[in-house]
Amino acid sequence: MTIQNHILIGLGDIMTLRLTCPSCHSVIGSPPEKWQNIPLDCPNCHAEWMRGGSPQYESIRVFCRTLAEMRSHEKNIRCEIQLELSASGRCV
Repeated sequence: MTIQNHILIGLGDIMTLRLTCPSCHSVIGSPPEKWQNIPLDCPNCHAEWMRGGSPQYESIRVFCRTLAEMRSHEKNIRCEIQLELSASGRCV
């Protein structure tokens, strides 16, 4: 028998979007509504994360903007929007 755990979170449950540097493990975070300018490199060690205007950068920018917009309109949507996350058992 296999047991799987999943976590459901609503849009209002999202407090912060975090970026963690793979080089120095520095973490920056902000509520989705505050992510107008996505950092291109680590503010601590200056390792390059992505290039401005790249597909990766644009995807993150659109994700942040869309999430912020969805949160601002959530009261007018007549269903609950949730994200389902796998609970891998990994402690962070």
